[in-house]
This record gives sequence, structure tokens and C-alpha cells, in this order.
Amino acid sequence: MEKVKKSSILPIILIIYGVFVAYREVFSLWKVDSDIAVFPVMIRYFLTEGWSALKTFHFPIDNWFFSIIIPYGIVFHFFGEQSTLLLVLGAVVFCLTAFFAGLLVFKLSSLNQGLWCGALILAAPQIALGRGGFLLYSVAHNASMLWGLFGVLLCLLSIRKQNIFFLILSGVVFSLSSFSDPWMLPVFVLPIIISSFIMFFLESGRKRLFYTVWFFIGLFVIIFSETHCLGLFPISAIYKKGFTSVNLSWKSIIFTSASVSYYFNFIPLLNFNNFYGVLLSEEKRNALLYYIAMVVNFLIFFFIIYTLIKSIKRKYLFPERENLFTFMLFILSILGIFSASVVFKGVNNIRLARYIVNIYYALIICVCLLPWKSMDPSIRKKFYALGFLFLSASILSNKSVWKGPALLSSFDVENEVISFLNNEQIQYAYGDYWGLEAHTITWKSHYEKVVRPLLYTMDYHGFLPTIWTSPNWYHVPSSQKWVFVLTNLGDDRVCPPYPSCREAVLNQFGSPLYIKQKHQVTFFVYAGNKMNLPYDINVENWKKPLSISYDSVLSWKDFYPEIELNGNNLISVDGWEWAKHGVVTTEEYATVHVPVLDRSSTLVRMWVHLSSNKMDQLPVDVLYRGKVVAQWVVPSHESIYYLELPIEPGQNSLDYQFHILNYKAKQKPVNGIRMYRVKVLDHGG
Repeated sequence: MEKVKKSSILPIILIIYGVFVAYREVFSLWKVDSDIAVFPVMIRYFLTEGWSALKTFHFPIDNWFFSIIIPYGIVFHFFGEQSTLLLVLGAVVFCLTAFFAGLLVFKLSSLNQGLWCGALILAAPQIALGRGGFLLYSVAHNASMLWGLFGVLLCLLSIRKQNIFFLILSGVVFSLSSFSDPWMLPVFVLPIIISSFIMFFLESGRKRLFYTVWFFIGLFVIIFSETHCLGLFPISAIYKKGFTSVNLSWKSIIFTSASVSYYFNFIPLLNFNNFYGVLLSEEKRNALLYYIAMVVNFLIFFFIIYTLIKSIKRKYLFPERENLFTFMLFILSILGIFSASVVFKGVNNIRLARYIVNIYYALIICVCLLPWKSMDPSIRKKFYALGFLFLSASILSNKSVWKGPALLSSFDVENEVISFLNNEQIQYAYGDYWGLEAHTITWKSHYEKVVRPLLYTMDYHGFLPTIWTSPNWYHVPSSQKWVFVLTNLGDDRVCPPYPSCREAVLNQFGSPLYIKQKHQVTFFVYAGNKMNLPYDINVENWKKPLSISYDSVLSWKDFYPEIELNGNNLISVDGWEWAKHGVVTTEEYATVHVPVLDRSSTLVRMWVHLSSNKMDQLPVDVLYRGKVVAQWVVPSHESIYYLELPIEPGQNSLDYQFHILNYKAKQKPVNGIRMYRVKVLDHGG
């Protein structure tokens, strides 16, 4: 007994450390974004408007109604909607999922193995906790894993104790959670059906009867989920499921395999925290090193899977048949979601590793369920070595918790928008779901400002409401102004076939009362009676394509640094040098020479395409006639800025300057800005 207690000390220490890391990292890795903020906004709307609001709300396929909305609604009712709580919920879900995984292993094997299961799960690498695996995110498939493991635990108890209550309760858990997130079907329900079918031939007596019942419960759960609670809760889902047609490709195989490294890294000195399958490093050999490491990690992962599958054949390793049932269930869960992701192109981008999060939990559970005493000593030593490497790599990746939370961004879009709406005394605004963080602004302003998401859709050549919205949110009183907000972030920069999303806004909504820009945000202010969205908000009519042709309200002309117009270079030689794409500033001040195309106007209107010449964003002042007329924070990707400058009648051209703040002359590469092109208004408006 004393030996068991001593052997449990290390996993208990790791569990305490893992909980501490989860609490610290959730504030370092995440902030309240639109996907999180929509839940308090949505729950408040449901409580105010009642059942009718629920029936017309535009849910996605993974509607989270029973698995997240109702539990979070109860939490918000008692504890409020503070940002700290919204983020901590992600850590709570992660820790509870680790607890149920450990409890499941404990019920099937021993306390020590259950503690090690919880410890290994909580020792996740930082990239798995963050934007690689979303393990600490408040609204992700991690919540479905929590309900799934709880359901498996009840399923196991129903079979072991032959208890009808546990059987019914587990069936209810799987039914409601699978309706809330159909991802549960291939991850839990289908493996239960197959495992129950196999166990029917291995068991006898009453246990065989329970496996038979579970086979049919699994079929019922599928029907329940696909028919929206047998037709009792017809949600209005505006997007169809992605896993509908076979789309096998090498890209899916590579990305799905590489995504395993986000969860299982066995190379302690290599940190995947800032690597998302794209070249972030200035040196190509660093990216090559990451890809080689991913191959190594996947080969180790494949070795573990092969060893686990091979152990199933040795039936003497599983004296308890329930252990074999649970073991097969999780092996099938791993193989099912991995093959589905490859065959149906589920993970066609390494950033989508969150869709295979069940592999992380299931693999650790299976390893901890192995009967270690009767295992081949050589295999046991290899597993011990891999466990040490995994823990070392994970602890090193989370070393930032020893230094304090990291700053996510120095530019706050939400505060910029709220400040503008307050100054202009405007209540309603619309914009991109992610670039603008529309739901976040509504929640952050304590519902005093109403900001709703519109998403540009190429099939319609216009902006449409997104998921997590209500048709009732897209009406502005005619007596009030409203604002369409564009940022230089996310999808706000691309709206084909238009040259830019600015053109798409002007084409769809017409000329605004006025346009203002502050930093990376452009505000198009319209009168309430000019809303007139060119589509029916009702979801039933969205199948009809928009009758919008590309006939821009305003006419713009592009000027590039390499092109001359009437003998005048667009970019003056002062403070710039030629680059492969555009020109780059070489001094603290850089001058731009722009021709005036519409001499009848008193303003020159233009869009300026810029980026920082380094990985970091760069603050810049725009000077005209000796005064600062704009202040921009230029990011490392190409961004578009609106600029209006006054001119005199008959003026042929104008000059303005960029002042690079925090300029360091000797730094390489030059910490200046890169200019790609300038779009100048030819006529109109």
C-alpha cells in the first residue's frame, strides 16, 4: 500500500502543475472573440424574446445547444458575463475532461493509472492548448469530449453493473450532445455501435443483452441527431455539413498527419508554439526542421497506434471484457476521425487540427488502459521513454507561464469601434465576423452598441448574415444612422471579383454620408433609410443568388511604384528603395507623389496598400502640409488604408509623407513600411 502511495506522488504533482498551467495559459493564449462573446449575447436574446427567437435563429451544424448554451446560460445567470469567467470556462472544461478520462481509467484499472491518465492529458503542449488544438478554448469540440467521456463512463457502469438507470442516462447524454455537435457521431457513437456488435459475439448472458441494447441505442442516437430531436427542435442551420462527399487528396493526408504534432511532440528542444504550417521564420531551414519533426512525431504516433492495435489480439491482456470494449471503442474513435479527416478532406489545413482533438484524449486513455505488468518489458521501456520525452517537450513549451501572460495584440479593434460609435452618437453597426469581432463589441459595450456580423459571400457578390445571428438583427430604424465597418484584418481585405472589399461595400450599399478611417479601421456611415439590403433576410430565400452586377459606384485608378504617368513617378525617390514587390522605406520619413485625377473636386480620395517590412506591426504617422492627418498601425501583411486630402482648384498633384515611428536606421531588414499600390479616385462620389 505504501508503494502505491509513493508511485502516485509524481502524477499528483503533475496534475497540480497541469491545472496551474491551464489557468495561466488560458489568459495568455486566448481573448474573448466573436465565437465566445456570441454566447452571452445569444443567451440574453433567447431569454428576452423567448421560443420564437430560438426557432428563427441561424445556428451552425454544431449548434452546442444542450452541450454549451444551456450549461453556460446557468453559469452566466449565477456568476455574470465577465471576461474572466468566459475565458476560465475553457480551462474548467479542459480540467473536467481530464478528470473524467482519469476516472474512466481508474474504474477499469487502478488509481495510479487513472492519475497518470489525468496527468498526461493536463500536460498538453502549449500549441495544443492554444490555436493548434483549442484545448483551452471555451467553445470547441473539447466540450463535446467532456460530454462524450461522461457518456462512456455511464455506458461502462451500465454494462458492468447491468443498471437500467445508467443505461438510460447515458443514452440521453449521447443523444443530446450528438444533436448539439454531430462531430460526436464518428467520435463516440459509431465506435460504440461497432464495439457493441463485436462484444455481442464475445459475451454471454445479461451482458450480451446490454451490448445488444447499446447497439440499438447507438442507432437511435444517430436518428435523433439527424432528425433534430425527432423533429421536436428544428434548428435553422444555414450551412450544410462538410463531410458529405469523398475528397481524398495528398494534401489532406499530409495535413492530418502533421496535425498530430500539435498534440504529441516528442522532441523537447523543438517548440511548435509559433508554427502553423506556414513559413513564419525568416530562414527556410527552420521551417524544414519543423516539417522533419512532424514526420518523426507522426512515425512515433503510428508506432503507438500499431502497438495498441496489436495488443487487442492478445486477449489475455484484458481479463475484464469491459476493458476490451472501452479499448476498442477509443481505438475505433482514433481511426474513425483520422480516416474521415483524410477521406472527406476534414483537415485540409494544419490550422484545423482541433477537429481531431479526440485522438489526443483517446490515445492517452488507451495507453493508460494497457496492463503494464503483463506487457512486454521492451515495449514498456519504449513507452516510458516516450512518456518522458512528451512530458519534457510539453513542460518546455509552456515555460511562458513562469514569466507571466503574453500580450496578444497591441491594437484593439473593439475599443476603436466603440470609441467611434460613441463620438458619432451611432448605435448600430455591421461588419466582418472575425476582422471586426462584431459580437465581441456588442457584449463589450454592455449591449449599448448593437454590432452585427455580415460576411462577404462570393456566390452572391455581396454581404450576408453569418451563423450565430437572428433575422431580427438586420433592421435599422429609418431615423438613425448606421455604420458598415471594414478592418485590415482577416477576410476584410479580399472580396472577389471586386478589387477590394471597399468597392464591394460601395457597390452594395451605395455612396455613404461620409467615410472615416482610424488606424486599421474604415467606417462607412449611412442613413437608416438607406439600409435596403438587396436580399431577403429570411433563410428560405437565401438560395436565390443576388442580382448584383459588378458596376462600381465610384471609379478608381491604380498606380504602382514601377509605372509612370505623364512623366511623373507615383512614388518619389525620397526615402524609398525598389523591392521585389512595391517599394520599401529606407529613412525615417518617406514622401509619396500622387497625381490629381478629378480636378473639379476639392478632395483627393485614395486607398493606400501597405505592410510592415518586418514581422512586427509598425506605427506610422501620415503628414500633409506639415500636419498629422492620420495615424496607422501597419501589420506585417498587406493592408488597405483610406485617405482624404484637401486640394486647391486646378491643382495637378500633391505630396504627403509617412513618418516611421520608432525608426532604427541600422536594423536589418529595415524596420520601415512597404508600399504596393495606391488607388486614386478618378470620378464619382
